[in-house]
Amino acid sequence: MAKLKKCKSCGADIAKSAKACPSCGAKKKKIPFLLIGIAVVIALVAYGISNANKAEEERQKVFDVGEVAKVGNYEVTVKSARFSVDWGKDKVIILEYDFKNNGETNAAFWTTISAKVFQDALELESTVLVDDKDVNFDDKTREVQPGKNLTIKVAYIALDDSDLEIILDEWITLNDKKKVTVNFPYKDIK
Repeated sequence: MAKLKKCKSCGADIAKSAKACPSCGAKKKKIPFLLIGIAVVIALVAYGISNANKAEEERQKVFDVGEVAKVGNYEVTVKSARFSVDWGKDKVIILEYDFKNNGETNAAFWTTISAKVFQDALELESTVLVDDKDVNFDDKTREVQPGKNLTIKVAYIALDDSDLEIILDEWITLNDKKKVTVNFPYKDIK
């Protein structure tokens, strides 16, 4: 016995397999699977774009001095800045970073984090200080065990008296790169 259902137009019993009602001729309405498939794909794409936008917003977040910025498996905090002079008597800005290794293996700031400092969209050149014993170049290259912190001081030759923009990124990663920005007002440099 054929399975029957009611015609939506006239109410007559019709076979489920019939393409039209034998009584009134109304065609059976069915939602094509293609439309359902397209709707599902559109929903998934919209969800993916929404999540990608959220991830991009998080990557583009601007941090303040003292805030912990997560860069891959590491946390970097720009703690302070002060002035000094280098061997050539150039005005130098010394930035103090706190570097925490949240990875599974030892890591050094110098080989894991790209820290670029800009003034008026020009990258500052790092320098070595001979007379300032507080800044130790070797600290950048010292390995830090997982879960541990190290304070690092890096000297940069100042271009002018404009604010600093510090861009932190991972040197090498298998994950999505996570670039963060820290703004440091020039007036706050001691």
